[in-house]
Amino acid sequence: MSTIEVPIESDEWERIVRVAKATAWDDRDNPPVLQHPFPGLGVDPQWRLRCIDGTLVEVRHDVPWIEPFAVALPTRLVIHGAVLADLEGVCVLTIDDKRYATVRGGNGSNSVHDLLPVPSGYELPNPWQPTASATVEAARLFHCLYPASLPPTGLEQAEPPPLELGISDGEIGFLADWSMAGGHKATFRTSAATDGSARLGFWPTGLTDLVRGATRGSETVALAVFDEWLRVTTDDWTAWVPPTDLVCTRWIPHATEILEKAGESVTPIAEDAFSVTGNPAVRVTFHDVVDQQVLRISTVLASNVEDDLDVRRRIDGIVHSRPGLKGWFEEGRVVFAIDLDVARVDELPHTLRRFRSQLHGFDLLLSIGDPLPDLFTEAGLVE
Repeated sequence: MSTIEVPIESDEWERIVRVAKATAWDDRDNPPVLQHPFPGLGVDPQWRLRCIDGTLVEVRHDVPWIEPFAVALPTRLVIHGAVLADLEGVCVLTIDDKRYATVRGGNGSNSVHDLLPVPSGYELPNPWQPTASATVEAARLFHCLYPASLPPTGLEQAEPPPLELGISDGEIGFLADWSMAGGHKATFRTSAATDGSARLGFWPTGLTDLVRGATRGSETVALAVFDEWLRVTTDDWTAWVPPTDLVCTRWIPHATEILEKAGESVTPIAEDAFSVTGNPAVRVTFHDVVDQQVLRISTVLASNVEDDLDVRRRIDGIVHSRPGLKGWFEEGRVVFAIDLDVARVDELPHTLRRFRSQLHGFDLLLSIGDPLPDLFTEAGLVE
């Protein structure tokens, strides 16, 4: 990449500073990235940022395409660029040899900064038609979204739940369910121009900060619900908010708390799973099974096992002798599991003990494959 000069007007410097502050910018994890993509890809030059909750943000960039490049800029550079543009009328960003970036005001004031590594995970989605959409004044959206994200009195230190967005019949609404933390449910609604209906769970931190810190009250905000994203668009920026499984995020923390109170040692693995140490160590995962939500307790008893008739007969024999027990052969591993309806989550410690006792005495099964010094690491179940 040759030396590139990008003349940026004062209003754009102010725009990127305003939006970047709202994303809780951090040079280590989510610095502002200025991107001029290859022509023909259908993507305009733009700024990209990422909120701490995974929300991706694209910010309008007013400079026409120059040549393909993508650079991650320190936040101090962006702030200084806005200051120089305000004080000296203009500020030019210069990218030099993929190593340095300079901002220079109209009167010659400048600062030079090292470029940062461009983070991964900044790729924006390209979805099809939304299932539902809505447009609403920014002030209305904020005064609906912000109170929905606040905890009930006395629960300020509790882990906040995700919100559920609903779009339907000329309204948008946000449901906050704090019942798992000892609070109550509350729904906040406001009128909007809507098309279609949809519900979607999401973590609200990033979007709330953006609406609060990077919109003007009278501007229009457009929301669109896709299968895998919530898109929120304003004049200056577009946010792509990832969805979350509301049932999963409701029950997994509760299940973890119940097991810890019962004296079990629990380690989170993912949003929908955790491991429990013991003999044997197990994995607990949330599953949707034919209109039923269950917590699946599973463990691997053998690995590097040949898939043959004798192995399958031995698995079937164990399963048939223990009510509720499931067993299967999976990519050279012998897996056993038991399901518990989430509505009976309080029985999880007892179910876990029963599952372990059902497997007691089947250590001979390990002889058909390799013993597992660390069940979850060997089986690839711990990330």
